[in-house]
Amino acid sequence: MILNIPVVELLQELGHDGSAVWWPEAVGSKRQRGFHIQELIDVCWKKGFSVTWIDSLPEAQPDENLEPKSYTIEETQMQRMRGYLDNNVGIITTQNNHAVAWNGKQIYDPSGRIYPMPYDFEIREFWLILRRP
Repeated sequence: MILNIPVVELLQELGHDGSAVWWPEAVGSKRQRGFHIQELIDVCWKKGFSVTWIDSLPEAQPDENLEPKSYTIEETQMQRMRGYLDNNVGIITTQNNHAVAWNGKQIYDPSGRIYPMPYDFEIREFWLILRRP
């Protein structure tokens, strides 16, 4: 949707459909290869698009023995993300590792559902996709 190409063309560019079983010991869709964001970034680049990673709650941890600290106040986290989401397109990943497409107004879920941004939607990261000049 974001690249304005049919899914079949995207799968051809990727060279697979994500359904290969890589982890037979896992349950459900966790058994499957799926898609790595880097594969999608590679296709975007070839098609003339840039991808920028936006972390919803940036943290720093100078040492693994120290508590991570957030650079974003949680109350302003969604307001900050809205600044990136409004009038832009990309891929949103959620806290439970689910990825959905964002067209600037609605979520396009791989489950087939299309819906507006829910109030309590927990965004882990936004992959902002822009056409390169």
